[in-house]
Amino acid sequence: ADGNEVWSQTYGGSKTEVDTSICATDDGYLVCGYTESTGAGEADIYLFKIDPDGKELWSKTFGGELFDIGNTVLVNADGDIIIGATTNSFGGGNSDFYVIKTDADGNQIWANAYHPTGEHGHGFDWGNGLCLSLDGYIYAVGHSDCDDLMNGYVIKIDAEGKELWAKSFGNEFYDYADAVCPAPDGGVYVCGATKKQFNNNDIYLARLDVDGNIVTEKKFGDDRADWAAGICVTSDGACVITGHTKSCGAGSFDVVLAKVNLP
Repeated sequence: ADGNEVWSQTYGGSKTEVDTSICATDDGYLVCGYTESTGAGEADIYLFKIDPDGKELWSKTFGGELFDIGNTVLVNADGDIIIGATTNSFGGGNSDFYVIKTDADGNQIWANAYHPTGEHGHGFDWGNGLCLSLDGYIYAVGHSDCDDLMNGYVIKIDAEGKELWAKSFGNEFYDYADAVCPAPDGGVYVCGATKKQFNNNDIYLARLDVDGNIVTEKKFGDDRADWAAGICVTSDGACVITGHTKSCGAGSFDVVLAKVNLP
C-alpha cells in the first residue's frame, strides 16, 4: 500500500511481448497485450492469468496470420472475460475493431470484428478501449480514418457480440477516442484527443447518451500537445482523466491528472 515492491515477474518467450491492460479477479489478475513468440501470426492477442503472487496460471493467444493486438481486458458480472483489440487478420478492412468474449478460463465464446467506417473509410480502424455498462452492454472506442481524416468512434455491442450502433464524434482534422467509462445515470464518458489542422492536440472529453448522441463535450489544452488516455468516475459523479501534456509542467511531456465536472 506504500508503493514498495512485493514481487516482480516477467512473462513471454524469445521474441517481443507487450502488456497493455490488467484487471483484478477474485483470485488473481488478468493481463492482456500481444505476443510475437507464439500464436498463429506475426503478432497475436495475448491473454494470461496470474495468481496474487504473480505465478502464471494459464495463457491464451487469439488471432490470425497478421498483426492482432490486445488493448483492454475486463471481467463482466458473470465472470466472463471481454478483450478489446485491433485486428489485421479478420474483418472488412486493413484493420478493424476486434472484441473477444471468453469464459473465466480463457476459452473463446465469440469474437467479432467491427468496421465502423464501413465503405466510407480507407480501411483502417483501431480499437483502443472498452467498458461494460451496468446493464451488460459493451462500449468499444477507438479511431478510424475517413476521407483523410481521423474520427473518434464509439460502438455499442450487446452481450452476444451484435453491434447495436456505431457513432463518430469530432469535427476537427484528427479526433481520437482512447478510453471510455460508464456514466452514473446511463450512457458513457469518452476521452481522447482532438486536433485542428496544423495545430497541436487538445484533450477531448465527451458524455454520450445510451443512443450515442453527444450530450456535452469539452476540450482542454494550450498551444502544445495534450492527450487523455484514461478515465474513471468518482463517487461524487465527476470524471477523472489522465494522460500527458506539453502545455504545462516541468518538462517536455508531463503526466496530467484532472478532475472535471461534466454535466
